[in-house]
Amino acid sequence: MSVSNPETTLLLDGAAAAALCGVPPGVMRRWVAEGLPFVRAGKGGKKHYTRRDLERWIERLKETVQEAA
Repeated sequence: MSVSNPETTLLLDGAAAAALCGVPPGVMRRWVAEGLPFVRAGKGGKKHYTRRDLERWIERLKETVQEAA
């Protein structure tokens, strides 16, 4: 039997995801339009994200910025 980890199963809506990432909701929508790879479709087509996926995304963004510097 597997045990669910709340860090990976808790889904955040777009506003909460944007707040976690420290960006306005419009930036979150742009990332999704550009193919953000871990968007999860909810009921009614609402987009949701896990905290773990977002933290990984933030780390990738930081690495990209550091490589560009």
